[in-house]
Amino acid sequence: KLHSLKKAKYWYKKGAKKGCVYSQDRLGDFYRCGIGVKKNTEKAFYWYKEASMQGYAPAQTNLGMRYSTGEGVPQDFEKALYWMKKAADQGRAAAQINIGRIYYQGEGVPIDYDKSFYWYKKAADQGEAIAQKNLGLLYYYGEGVTQNEAQAKYWFRKACNNGNQEGCENLKALS
Repeated sequence: KLHSLKKAKYWYKKGAKKGCVYSQDRLGDFYRCGIGVKKNTEKAFYWYKEASMQGYAPAQTNLGMRYSTGEGVPQDFEKALYWMKKAADQGRAAAQINIGRIYYQGEGVPIDYDKSFYWYKKAADQGEAIAQKNLGLLYYYGEGVTQNEAQAKYWFRKACNNGNQEGCENLKALS
């Protein structure tokens, strides 16, 4: 397995140096997680940024997360939101979920349940179970929307049907 990881790293690096965004993003993953290479968050950040600058939504999501967590770069919530929005505007559900979380928790921005709802809904409509469960919670608590137990159950059921255990537990608790 180690041989195949080194081979993969070799080809990703070759592609990355030629500007292939997929290879750049994957190489970022390799360095971030220490897959076949020594873990290096600065190199991960570098490769995510290279792909992000070319408009690659998965890398923009990864770059936004690096800014959000301060992994490989100083923590900067403004830049995190900037890159997440670039990816989210391209329909990247993972970025939409993260933006929903940012507004829900007030990470570098004022807490805004309306914006949180907006971004979770975009991801939920794409079938993302975490976003569906989070919408259920927003409806249950009346955050960003009018409190509505029927809507909470609806979204918890969708999340549960998509494999989200918390959605299943929340649905069971309401039934």
